[in-house]
Amino acid sequence: CVGIADTYLSPLARECNEVFLASVETTSFGASYVAPIALLNSLLAAVGQYHRSQTMAIVKEIAEEQRKGFRWYNP
Repeated sequence: CVGIADTYLSPLARECNEVFLASVETTSFGASYVAPIALLNSLLAAVGQYHRSQTMAIVKEIAEEQRKGFRWYNP
């Protein structure tokens, strides 16, 4: 199991075999989630590159559906 947590003390981190740490700790009022979002984005990009031909076929299909406007609604 692989998890993303903000500290090793997280219950998720204790249960996973591998853990990616992405902290949102801050001294200001609003927490910034840039680090976990950037980590997730890089993982998704890596997965997309791993099966590049399959990923591109799916992306092209979705792009065509969005171009036609029937992605979520098909009368």
